[in-house]
Order: sequence, then structure tokens, then C-alpha cells
Amino acid sequence: MTDAGLDDWVVTEPVPEVARRLQTIREGLRVGGKDSLRPRPAEVMRLLKVFALHRSIDDLLRIDPTAADTAGFDALDVRIVLALATLTRPVGQAAQLAMKQWTKESGQDAADRPLTRDLVHDITAQRVVPEVAEFISTCRQEPYAAELVAQTLRAFVAAASGRTTLDKAALFVELRARGCEGEADTLLELALQAAAAPAGTSVPEGRVGIVGALRHLSPSETIVEDWITRRMAAVYELGKTMDLVAGLVVGEPESNGKLAEYVGRSWKARRVIDLCERLARAPKDRCALVRRYAAARSEPDFLAEIITYWHRSVILSGTFRELLADIVAAGADRDAGPRSIEFLENLRQTLVNDRAPDRCLSELRVAVAAHVWDRTGAETARLLGQVVGSRELRRAAQAVNQRLTSRLLAGATAPGAFVEYLQALREQRNASTLTFLALRELTDPVASDHALEGTAAVIGEIAAQLYRQDMADVGFDLLERCLENDQWLRAEDVAGIVGQVRLSAMTRDERWDSLLGATVGRWAEWRRRDDVVAELRRQSFGAEAEAVIHFVQ
Repeated sequence: MTDAGLDDWVVTEPVPEVARRLQTIREGLRVGGKDSLRPRPAEVMRLLKVFALHRSIDDLLRIDPTAADTAGFDALDVRIVLALATLTRPVGQAAQLAMKQWTKESGQDAADRPLTRDLVHDITAQRVVPEVAEFISTCRQEPYAAELVAQTLRAFVAAASGRTTLDKAALFVELRARGCEGEADTLLELALQAAAAPAGTSVPEGRVGIVGALRHLSPSETIVEDWITRRMAAVYELGKTMDLVAGLVVGEPESNGKLAEYVGRSWKARRVIDLCERLARAPKDRCALVRRYAAARSEPDFLAEIITYWHRSVILSGTFRELLADIVAAGADRDAGPRSIEFLENLRQTLVNDRAPDRCLSELRVAVAAHVWDRTGAETARLLGQVVGSRELRRAAQAVNQRLTSRLLAGATAPGAFVEYLQALREQRNASTLTFLALRELTDPVASDHALEGTAAVIGEIAAQLYRQDMADVGFDLLERCLENDQWLRAEDVAGIVGQVRLSAMTRDERWDSLLGATVGRWAEWRRRDDVVAELRRQSFGAEAEAVIHFVQ
């Protein structure tokens, strides 16, 4: 019989006869020791596909070997036929097949409906997303199939389906477009629960999370955010919702901070704290991400609230100073520039009005003073002078001086700005202590991370400007601290300082010669001292060379 004849025969013959003949073709026949019909298993597979495509759905349902009127098909062939029908027939027919099979197995528990379960798996794992949406849309029209629809949604989201988060987001969009709002909402909840990272794991970079996938498909909508807002209205489920949001924030790739931004920029302070306490326990520092968005907000009442709550939290209090630094710097919006001093003063007064703990007030002063970017030297000194408490003042001064020095030595701040800062320190309380700390940071490598090599000329320029600004004692102190660092200074560094001094009024200071002798002249390593003398003479600084030598003699 030709292939065409076999195809017609499979479509028209009684089902039991088809089952018997297919088994014969699969096994082959032997007559007199010779093969009169060669086994053809591949041909059987082709004919099973013809059967699956062209027999009626009722015929497909009859082949179940557990049925009372069994048609003689082997259980494995039944699975093959139903899978082929499910995947190759029009989706509407696949839905009819699934619903009828569901009804046929209705006497069993949902988990024990093996053929229906296999049909649903094939649909959800191997059909394209629009076809899955059509399958669900068709099934939902029959009230008795509601549980079948629910099973399909669960199977689509399950890890065993192999579906990506982008697939899940696409199915959500397809379901909404077909008017299946309830099913879309159920799918979204299942997808979000699956995407939440229970143990601090996250989607690797290069892959997309569920929040990012939905934002990609519909950039103008806040689908996940709106869903979370609705869920948070259910007060008895708030704890579970917060856990879910924490898992989602952790579960998204590092590059996607949209959900963290939504939380930080829109939630109430108490809820932000609740979420950050959950995130603080996660391996990844997503708490800091939410914190920076919250710190960017411009409502003083909100910021005062979150400062107070954060300070009181046993879990978050260890990062209290980081929160304040973020608030002063405008958090995630820091690229637009820091907070104005007026805004920060209003925030402090709001804390006072709200009777915030004293530590909130004092630490805010420290954070405000320590933010030196985009501020003049006079502003920086004035804000530093407002810090209350000797311990807090020293900590603030250390932060200010380290940052100013770092910027100075990197060329980001001009020496004149540092001189302005030193001038303004004279007007503050504890002026002598603040000036001492500023000079020590600039000249003493033990107190900071920088070395003096290559920076001595900058120090010399600052000292020269100090002399020109009638701050001779401060300039003298700065040079003394610098020149006694024999472990770091090179001969050319000393010569650079001398060159700067010669351009200022300091050469008329009667202490200048004795300063050179008391510092460079007392270096313990005489070879390095002699190198300085040679370099000074090479640059025609003979008087200074003699001052060093004179002390030695």
C-alpha cells in the first residue's frame, strides 16, 4: 500500500483496526524465516501524526487504554497522539481536546489527571505565546474549565515549562489584549512570586527580570508597581506583599533599579523602612539602592521621618550615617547637584519640630559639613563650625579635610580655595583645633592615604598665598610640617617649595632661614640632606642651601 493509501486508511478505518495494523507495521511479519514485512517504526510515527491531525477529537479521546471501550492503542502511543494533536492542530481544536479530556478525567483529582496534565504541559512548554493566550481564552469561555485554565497558568510559570520571564511578560500582554483581565492578573501574581529571589540570588546581567521584561514590552506603564500598590491595600496580606517586593528587588539584575526607584520615590517612610530591613538581610546590597532613591526625595517631612525611623531601627542603624550622607548629596539625583544649604537647614528644623532624637540632629550636622562638593571654602568652614560636640567635630573635620586634600592633590580644587577654607576657619569656634587638623591632613602621610611626593609644590603655593593673605603663622606652620617629612620629601620637592616661597613675602620672615635649618637641616639621613643642598645650589637657591648647611655645622 502506498503512503497516500496508508494515510487514507488511517483516517477512515475503525480505530481498533488502525491500532492493530500500526502495531503490525511497527513489528513486521516473518514467514518461512524471511521478512515479508520489514519493521518500520518511523512509518508508524508518521501515521500517528496523520491520525492525530485528521481523526475527530472524539476518536482521539477513545484511544485512552484506561477507557471502558478501549480502542486498543498502547498507552505510550496515546501520549504520542495527544501530544501531536495538541501541538500541530489549530489552537482552538487543541483547547477542545484539552477540555474534553479534562471532563473525561473529572472523576480524578486535578493532580492525578495524567493525560490532561501532559496536554497542558505540551501547550505551555512548546506552543508560542500567542497560541497559549488563545488556548486560555478559548478554555475560559466554559465555566467548567476554570480549573483547567488555572492549571495552565501555573504550568506556564513553573520552572519545568522552561519559559523565560520575557515569555511570561508577553503572555500577560496577550491575555490583556484578549480581554482575559482576571487570567492576566493571576499570571502576573504567579510570575512575580516565581521571580522573587528567596535566597538573595538574582537574574544575571544580560538576562531580563520580570519587572524589566514588562517595562520593555510596555514602557509607558507601571504594571508591577500598580499591582503592588493594589496588593498593599490588603492590610492583612501586607507582610507577604513586603516579602514579595523584597524578593523582586533582589531578584532583578543589577542594571534594573526601576522597582527600587518606585519604592524609594513613592512609598511612605515607614514602608520604606520595613522593606529596607528585609533587604538588609540579603547578600546583595539592594538596601542601599532603595535608600538612595528615598534620599533623593524633596519632602522635608518624609526625610525627617525616614531619618528618625532609620535611627531607631536595630537592623538599619549601622548605616545611619550613609543615609544622612545620601540625603545631603540628593541621593540618586546627586548628578544634578547637592542640596542647597537652605533646604538642609529647613530639614534640620523639621527634625527639631518633630522632636527627633538629638543624635539625628548632630549627625545631620556632620553629614552636611562633610559634603564639600560644589561648595566654597568659606561655606565649608562655616558648616564645619556648626557641628556640635568635640567627637563629632573631629570626625567631621577629618572627612572634610580628607576630601578637600584629595581634590586639591587631584587638581579638582585650586590652592586658592583651600586658602579660603583656612581663612574662614579663623572665624569658627575651635579655630586653632580646626586649622591644626586641616594642616595635618595635608602634610602628614600618617594621617591619610596620600604621600607627599609630587605634592610639595602645591603645599608651597598654598603657604605663599597664606603669607600674601596675612596668615603668616599658618603658612609657617604648614611649611614646618611639610619640610620635616624626610621620609617622603625629595630634593626637587624641597626646591619646589623654596621656589614658591621666593615668590611671596615669606623670604622677609626672619624665621625662614631657621625653619630650613630646623627641618631639612635635621634630617637623619645625611645623604638625602646633601642631595637637597646640591639641588638648591643647582637652581641658584644658594642662601637656602647655606641655611641648611649652617644648621648642620
